[in-house]
Amino acid sequence: DRLGLLAGGPRDVPERQRTLRGAIAWSYELLDGRDQRLFACLSVFIGGAGLEAAEAVCKAEAGDVLTGLESLVDNSLVSQTEGAAGRPRLRMLETLREFAGERLRELGRDAEVRRRHGEWYADLAERLAPTIMGPEQRRVLDLLEEEHDNLRSAISWSIQSDRADLAMRLTSRLWRMWQMRGYLDEGLKRASAALAMPGAEESPELRADALEAAGGLAYWLGDIPQIKRWYEEALAARRALGDPNAIAEALYNLAFAFAYGKVDIPPEDLERARRLGEEALD
Repeated sequence: DRLGLLAGGPRDVPERQRTLRGAIAWSYELLDGRDQRLFACLSVFIGGAGLEAAEAVCKAEAGDVLTGLESLVDNSLVSQTEGAAGRPRLRMLETLREFAGERLRELGRDAEVRRRHGEWYADLAERLAPTIMGPEQRRVLDLLEEEHDNLRSAISWSIQSDRADLAMRLTSRLWRMWQMRGYLDEGLKRASAALAMPGAEESPELRADALEAAGGLAYWLGDIPQIKRWYEEALAARRALGDPNAIAEALYNLAFAFAYGKVDIPPEDLERARRLGEEALD
């Protein structure tokens, strides 16, 4: 609770000089209503936001977001820095973000703004996922890393809000980033939490994607029981959907669960891996 700091300053000075909360409130009250709403809305972003994200999430609250951002920067409530690939990025000190979050809850807009935030970041993950394995890999991974705290927040909100579809969509699109940037444990925990949600089976394609993501993360962790568990469930999910290409990939993935390692692999496991591989080829 950063706003509890400096709560006992000298009593012979104005309120804005006696408490940290008073200092921020004084600056906040100087803003017009539109800029106050924008300031409150920006509290949902963790670790900053790009201009595109700020406009998408906050336009309904504050109208002309770019003009409002200029005002907030001029009043030192928001700072503009250079983000990944040289793109402008907006940042807010954590103390200011805490105060802004209180204002957002007072306005009764917290749930709606967080919904837009979660959906926007799910769309971002959806757009970038197909390019992670392409020639722009480093740039894409840097962009996702830069937004990682916002993506984490979106996953947490999805789980808290019973949005299994969104949670599985996010985890299945992000798993390659988690693998390549060293977030294997975290990624598997988040994917497992999404798959454990009561509504997960209502989105069978997303569930199959999330099962494959969990299997991939378990593979890179070297956790053989979990590799088998998730890839077997993924194969069953793909068979139920009936897409031959997806079934072939699921068979191929599961084969690795039985041929994992270099020594002491039981012959029956090697035979199972061979049969799965041949079925995938067929």
